[in-house]
Amino acid sequence: IMFRARTMLVFAVVSMTSFLPYNLFMNAHEYFYYKLRNASDPEVRASENLTNDLSVSFGKQSRLDAGIEPTTELQLSYEGWFTVTSGVACILGSLLNTVATKKLSNSCRVLSGHVIVLLSLLPTLAYTCIDTDEDQSRFFWMSMFLSSVSCFGSMGLIGAGITGLAATFHEHHMQLVLIGQALAGICSSLLSIICQAATDDDILNGQIYFGAAFIWTIVSILCYFSLV
Repeated sequence: IMFRARTMLVFAVVSMTSFLPYNLFMNAHEYFYYKLRNASDPEVRASENLTNDLSVSFGKQSRLDAGIEPTTELQLSYEGWFTVTSGVACILGSLLNTVATKKLSNSCRVLSGHVIVLLSLLPTLAYTCIDTDEDQSRFFWMSMFLSSVSCFGSMGLIGAGITGLAATFHEHHMQLVLIGQALAGICSSLLSIICQAATDDDILNGQIYFGAAFIWTIVSILCYFSLV
């Protein structure tokens, strides 16, 4: 019974990882909006100072809550470009997973997906510590690239791989995979809410957010090793 419970838990954790990167980049909009703001406009800087004053006076309050909506071209196009690039990456990853089914073991494909996710999260996390105001276009397209790579490894390789593995177990394991994928969206949203509640600093918010995702991916690898 203990072995079965552990196996089911592993399936849930790994399946959550398969959808986590997509939800991460989608829910981190405040961090990306801040990075892609019009940093050269004195009025924007004055508005940011006003928001900080409001945060001190009335408690923690995000820039979006204070009425500062995305206005720059990069801010407005972020979600659209992310949806397109991540969708294409997911399709390519699924195609590769299908083609490599007979050439690479399931473990190789799933673990490769984890490594790809970690490699994409590392520079994403590093970007939270770098001032990108001078070249926001490069930051934008690098973020699109990194998010696509992350979705390629997670949804394309991890997701397809763990689903195929679950098919060889009892039907309950397949249900757990689907539940885990659904929980990924809920957990990433909760993580975003917690980060925003913990700090009104958008940069620190991003550091906590992507740092937690990096740690979760490592935990997922360890869980998968316990299964295979």
